[in-house]
Amino acid sequence: MVVLSLIAEGPRHGYAVYAELQRRQVEDWAPVSRAQIYYSIEKLAAEGHLAAGRDVTSPLGPARAVYRISATGKRALRAALADPAWATRTAPSPFLTWALLAWYADPAARARVMEARARFLDAQINLERETLDAIRRDDPQATTAQLVIELVIEQLQVERVWLERLKQDPWIASRALTGT
Repeated sequence: MVVLSLIAEGPRHGYAVYAELQRRQVEDWAPVSRAQIYYSIEKLAAEGHLAAGRDVTSPLGPARAVYRISATGKRALRAALADPAWATRTAPSPFLTWALLAWYADPAARARVMEARARFLDAQINLERETLDAIRRDDPQATTAQLVIELVIEQLQVERVWLERLKQDPWIASRALTGT
């Protein structure tokens, strides 16, 4: 979906897709590796969602395959984005899984992991604020991107507050696995 939507914006070869995803910091919300990009392009082309051409004018070396979205690809993209499952699923958080199992950990180890999470959240909040500033500076018309980044910041801030509550919980702080 990410690769198809990016090619829907305009024709691109595989490396251009990768470079644009990196520039947009897509890995923050949709981790797509370089290998996945090329695999996706091959699969989308085989399914008729992309049409390949050649870029013989590129100064980057031999002719490259440049892909355009086909009419079939546009229909497939629209259909996939119309699926209500996008609004009714959540990805499991490894940290929340840890929090539910943490009472098995040594209290000192629990404290270290919670402090590591706090530092991580603080760093992420700062990074997202920098991203938001860059979007506002570079593309003030990108209101959807701004709203998404603002939501991400607010979610991180809520988790940061929740983490402090978790760290202060006397039951959590005193629990240690004993005996068995």
